[in-house]
Amino acid sequence: MSVIDHVRLAVRLRETQWLIDDVAHHTAAHRLEERELAETARALAELAELLEETRTALSHR
Repeated sequence: MSVIDHVRLAVRLRETQWLIDDVAHHTAAHRLEERELAETARALAELAELLEETRTALSHR
């Protein structure tokens, strides 16, 4: 994996963490919105795909 790949993964992890933090806060405050859930679900799916790509790349080292 290149430095760019590591940076891409780190950025995606942080972005997804922020989305999840917002969803948790809005859930507790009873302000959860469908749009926010859809955005978070997409981000989690993209993150899962990126994690799998990273795992595969690491297993071929």
